[in-house]
Amino acid sequence: MAQRKPLRKTFFVRGRHLFDPCEEQVILRGISKMVIFDPSDPLGVTSIPEVAKTGANCFRIVWGMANPQLKKTKATDLAKIIKNCQANKMIPVVGLWDFTDEFDGGFSKLQQYVNYWKQPAIVKLVKKYENCLIITIGNEAATGDENINADVDTFANAYSGAVNQLRDAGINVPIIIDGMDRGKSLVCFTKIGQALLDKDPLHNLLFSFHPYWPKSATNGTNFIDNTMNDAINANIPFIIGEISKFGAWAGFEQNPDGTNKLDANGNPIPRSLCSSQSEVEYMRFLTIAQNNQIGWILWEWGPGNADWRDGVLISTCTKMDATTDRTFLSLQNILPTAENAWLKDIILTNPISIQNTSVKSAYVQSGFKFCTV
Repeated sequence: MAQRKPLRKTFFVRGRHLFDPCEEQVILRGISKMVIFDPSDPLGVTSIPEVAKTGANCFRIVWGMANPQLKKTKATDLAKIIKNCQANKMIPVVGLWDFTDEFDGGFSKLQQYVNYWKQPAIVKLVKKYENCLIITIGNEAATGDENINADVDTFANAYSGAVNQLRDAGINVPIIIDGMDRGKSLVCFTKIGQALLDKDPLHNLLFSFHPYWPKSATNGTNFIDNTMNDAINANIPFIIGEISKFGAWAGFEQNPDGTNKLDANGNPIPRSLCSSQSEVEYMRFLTIAQNNQIGWILWEWGPGNADWRDGVLISTCTKMDATTDRTFLSLQNILPTAENAWLKDIILTNPISIQNTSVKSAYVQSGFKFCTV
């Protein structure tokens, strides 16, 4: 087939969908990797080509202004990760995680995230790779109640200002904004998504929600279907930016009499986010996404998942690790009875799995270089 130059410089949003620079629609199907938190593979040298074997068309890069040892990260290292994604024909989706564990997800430190992206070295990097790149300002950096108008307005004003600062700095790529309630809200975007798009000079935003909604609250209701259908009908460009079978708020540990168990300081002890009470109806979300051309990104390639509370390791959470050693082979070798078998299913075997539904546009397959005619 004949080749031609891309029509645009970046991926872009039209209506509720994402398109590549050749104006071909792209439906994200990818996997997250805690690159910066993996001391054995901090640049994804092993993980990225192994994830590519799943057929994923994007790779979600967990990054930060500083690494876990609080050393400032290097733009040159991030460039290596992005180039590796390019070489493996996956769209790099980069986000910052420095304040995710704070009570507000880092919303009060949003300007610090913005300042990172505005650094000349980072702007230069983003410009260099804008033909392939998508960025998240800050992972789950949002708080507030989606049902309180004042909270929604505060969220909208903060992110509108953040986006405009990045555009003024010369960043033109699609920018992902995570929902309120530390990423869990989709309703907020149904309400103000269009206003946020209108205030972006480039009209190039993706809205992401992380549906860590406990199965105990959604099972037997139409809440999931209704909430997602409302967002679809609002025609806003949203994705499921992070999804897992586990990770929802699970309440507190209980005594036999039904009272909360208390720690040495008299505080209620939260259940592990890997407990049965933390389960999510993830297949309902993914089925709706598949039926409506909605992108989604899975949590998480592994290894490395754990449940931390106030700096204390509560438990490991291997049921959220797709691999034990970062390799595709370890994913393939998961047994049907294993606690993480759900990950093999949704990555490889299910009819709506990544391997069975991920499509790489001609532009992505060309290594982000050409359109085909």
